[in-house]
Parts: sequence; structure tokens; C-alpha cells
Amino acid sequence: MGATMQFVSLASLTVLSITASGLAVPPPSQDVINLAGGPPPTLPPPPSLSASASERLQLGLYLENLEADYFNSGLANISTWGLAGIPSNIVDGLGPIAAQENIHVSTVASLLGYFNQPIPLPCKYTYPVSSTAEFLGLGSFIGSVGFGSVMDAGLNVATTDPALVAVIEPTIATEARHNTFFRILGGLLPSPSPADTFVPALFAKLWFDQFVVPGSCPNPLNTTYPYLPPLSVQDAPRPLLTTRPNGPLHFTWDASAVTKVPAYKYGAPAYIAWINQLNAPIYSAVKRSADSGKARISIPEGLTGVAYAVLVQDNTKKSPDDLVGIALSGIWPVQVT
Repeated sequence: MGATMQFVSLASLTVLSITASGLAVPPPSQDVINLAGGPPPTLPPPPSLSASASERLQLGLYLENLEADYFNSGLANISTWGLAGIPSNIVDGLGPIAAQENIHVSTVASLLGYFNQPIPLPCKYTYPVSSTAEFLGLGSFIGSVGFGSVMDAGLNVATTDPALVAVIEPTIATEARHNTFFRILGGLLPSPSPADTFVPALFAKLWFDQFVVPGSCPNPLNTTYPYLPPLSVQDAPRPLLTTRPNGPLHFTWDASAVTKVPAYKYGAPAYIAWINQLNAPIYSAVKRSADSGKARISIPEGLTGVAYAVLVQDNTKKSPDDLVGIALSGIWPVQVT
């Protein structure tokens, strides 16, 4: 692994400040608004907020806090890392991205505060990057998981809190443009597939959790998301894994932790389920059982862009959301070219 990037907070871009009551969220500074290209929404808030929508917004803020910190931290470290062939105007693009993420943080925090709901505060974070190239590579994955989760949130609140759609959905295009910035600078196609991939809330949270310093969150998420052990790939010491269909990956997981997951079934066959675009999951059989702790899997044909792998013991589910209840692990993102 690369050297650890230490937690950095840039005062010029830190816009979230909770008062003692935990409810009031002052607006971003004018400098941040100018850099972002606009303020938080001035539309009136929705008339109500359901419990399920509150939970999704709390998770959304948990994810946005990390994204804002990641981009702020990149700005603080690029001068130390150097550019090594990367265009020198990267900061000109990264600054507005960081400011826009802070606008998103302020927007979600304000909504939660308006309805007297818990407001997750930023944690401390650590990222396995030690160069500008690695920062861009991991940033692309963070962006993909982040806006995949936003798409999933929009789909869910459309039925329970339709007024929230007007707040959530416009951020997807902005998040996608952020991701395009990272992809181009990382030497990847700006738009690798005709559709992006929904990332269910649980999978997004579990993947982001790996960057959170344990015990560092001032007020942990007040949600019901269960723990699942992480899925990893031996071939990926850096967060830059790009591969082609049929390319083998060596997946690993904590076998003892997997056997304690409620969905685990002793002796049942295991699979790596692949989530990609608007398609039904594709399943790759694990030759040994789920309690073996490892599997050598070839990437199926037909995957493009970022695909997500997850360990399961059922190969009949037809949608990513169906995998949440049967998953034995968190997700691992793979950039397929």
C-alpha cells in the first residue's frame, strides 16, 4: 500500500459548522459559493420527511462528508506529490469540485436540521494514496460509488418523499461531471458505458467505511445498516485496478467473518455477483465454498465501465437491490476497459 494521506481540513473550503443545538447550519462563505458556481438550493423545503428518507439523507451526508474531505485533502497534498505529467491546471478544476461537494454537504445538513433529524458530522479519514496519479485513480472510484448511491437514493425517495427528488436528482449530473474529470486525467474514457450503475445504500456505506478512522466520528450514523466483511482483490495494492474481460482477479475475504453473516448457508455454493449498468447481476461461480476465503475469478464478458463484485450464495437474484439481503461481503469496484 502507498503511504497514508493524513486528514486535512482546508479552512477556506470548510463550510459546515453545527451549532450547539445540532440543528443550525450556517450558509457557505461567499468565496465557496463563488468557487462552486452557486449557492445551496433556495427552493422551499419539502413539506415532510419520512423516516426512511431521513435515513437515506443521513447516509448521503456521511458519504458527502468523506467526498468533500477527499477533494479538500487532494488540494492540500498535490503540491507535495507533484504532477508527473498530469496537466498543471488540475487545481483549477479540483477547486470548484471541492467547493461543490461542500455545497452538497451544506444542502443535506440543512435539510436534516430543518426536520430536527440527526446530522452526521465529518469523521477523520485516511486514504491509501501517495501520489497525484493515485489520488485521481481512487477519486474516480469514490465518485462512481458516490453518485451510484445518489441514483439509488433518488429511486427510493421517489415513492416515499417525491418532493425530495427535486433536491437529489440534479446533483447526479454534477457528480458525474466530477467523475469525468478524474477519468480523463487518469487516462480513461470520459464515458465508458451507456448507463451508470446503481449502488445500493448498504454497499456504498460499507465501501466508504474503509477510509474512516475507527472511532473518529463525532456522532456515528443513526441507521440500521448491518456490517458485512469487506471483499478485497490481491492484485490491487493500489486503488487503480483496471482490467479487461476474462482477466483473472484473485478475490479474498475473511472466511470466519463470512460464516457469521445471517445470510450464510453452510455448504451452499458461492458466487461472485457482478453489478454493472442497468443489467441483471452476472454470476461467476466460486470453485470452493464461501468459507474458503478466496477465489480466482475471470471477469465476465459484457461488463464495461465500473463494475461491482460482491460475494453471495444465490445466483437467482435479478437486481442489485435483491443482492443486499443475501450478500456475504461488501463490494469491490473494478474498472473494466
